[in-house]
Amino acid sequence: MNGWQETSLGQHVNIDSGFPFKSKYYSDDKGDIRLLRGDNIAQQYFRWEKAKYWPNDSLKVYEKFRLKKDDIVLAMDRPWIAAGLKISKIREIDLPALLVQRVARLRTKGSINQDFLYFLLCGKNFTNYILSIQTGTGVPHISLQQIKDYKFILPPLEVQDKIASILVSLDNKIQLNNQINKTLEDMAIALYKNWFVDLGPFQDRDFVESDLGMIPTTWKVEKLSKIVNTQYGFTESATEEKVGPKFLRGTDINKKPFIEWNLVPYCKIEKENFQKYRLNIGDIIIIRMADPGKVAIVEKELDAVFASYLIRITPKTNNVEAYYLFYYFQSAQYQNYISGASNGTTRKSASAKLITDTNILLPPPNIQKEFVEKVSLYRKMLNSNLDENDRLTKTKEYLLQKFLQGEINLSEDKER
Repeated sequence: MNGWQETSLGQHVNIDSGFPFKSKYYSDDKGDIRLLRGDNIAQQYFRWEKAKYWPNDSLKVYEKFRLKKDDIVLAMDRPWIAAGLKISKIREIDLPALLVQRVARLRTKGSINQDFLYFLLCGKNFTNYILSIQTGTGVPHISLQQIKDYKFILPPLEVQDKIASILVSLDNKIQLNNQINKTLEDMAIALYKNWFVDLGPFQDRDFVESDLGMIPTTWKVEKLSKIVNTQYGFTESATEEKVGPKFLRGTDINKKPFIEWNLVPYCKIEKENFQKYRLNIGDIIIIRMADPGKVAIVEKELDAVFASYLIRITPKTNNVEAYYLFYYFQSAQYQNYISGASNGTTRKSASAKLITDTNILLPPPNIQKEFVEKVSLYRKMLNSNLDENDRLTKTKEYLLQKFLQGEINLSEDKER
């Protein structure tokens, strides 16, 4: 292909790492500048929930490590986990931020389109390269030189621009769906709060005193353990190979209020254990280790089981709706309870008994059903967007491979 060349990243990209900021100088002020560490990088997005901060007044001293929009960052320690490569691109909302040691920053030297570079690095070939070169058993790691040595076929810049334009349009649709999903989930949470915390639609009813304060007379307060069943998950190692059913883990549900099944790995399991641990629509899954209280709900039929750091929760009777329980577990009331009750200082944990040892407000079944009818519409749209994102992601990967193999010729004139 005319103008295409085999090359290495180091010839076209400036690649450097961050500064070893001392933890004793960290700031508690969230108005200060964020420090981008490897722990903050996920699979093409950032996790800022536990971000560390650095005083703004010393920013000029570390100008060299200040991140800019469209910078590509890659974790150098444990660069790959079962969910995928820990790589992302800086957006305006991620700034200001400073680059920390053991995180690589990649910026084009001008001969490669920065968006094209990002899609190249998010592709399977680069992931496979990283997996082949990472060393270390406890904490697998890579070096800057190894990143620079990655070889690939580089199209002419005008072809890169066309490839990037096509893939960015798909990426923008994925981001739009993500924003819509956040809005849908915020709406569902707000509806739960209005109905079952503020009791907004029920203020004209007769109220009675309860362990949870004043509630409508036809409502009840029950111990959670009396109305749900619990089950610990299955112990096995996860793998990307399709050796069995999907294997849902804590890392698959601890950051988002939905399950992206396309990112969930697999596991081996015997037939009798598969039946015992198989997930069903309506099952509520809650984390008991590391992030106790984080919760998800199964909303589609598929072959999947759940890991031992998770607990399955199912209603004991038809008088308790799964979606009502799901949003109860997300409520401030429950999250405050589990946060205070969990054991451990460095790694919190909670048993099934502890997770269900609290009171829950139980509205009559007809009110729960009315709530479920409303939130089901939100969740249906949310899951439709997730399915579309899965298709768009696969389309991106497919097109990128075809583009790089020259099977889709973008060099030709449009008239030909």
